[in-house]
Amino acid sequence: PPPIPPPPPPPAPPPAPINYPLQAITNATTERDRFLALYPHIRTEILNHLSSTHELIPEATKWVETMMDYTVPGGKLNRGLTVLQVHRTLTQSSSERELTPTEVARSSVLGWAIEF
Repeated sequence: PPPIPPPPPPPAPPPAPINYPLQAITNATTERDRFLALYPHIRTEILNHLSSTHELIPEATKWVETMMDYTVPGGKLNRGLTVLQVHRTLTQSSSERELTPTEVARSSVLGWAIEF
């Protein structure tokens, strides 16, 4: 008889929940402010990843933070905001409702990926 294959490995644990700044998104009064509310969260995630995975020294991590703050959030943000606006339009046209703060956060993550 053929050999019995080993059992498959156990499934990977689910990812940790993401703590989006939902209150800041809810409190924002404009689409731009809702989009910008997510920037500090994304910046922190990127800096934590760089310092832990790539073993950047603290001075290099601080330089990257300064560079990001100087170059990323200060523009018109047209591309990133468009992602959020398209998600809002598609949701309104298909289910006639507003986006939840979590949906705004998820759309903003994609928009920030384009902005970076």
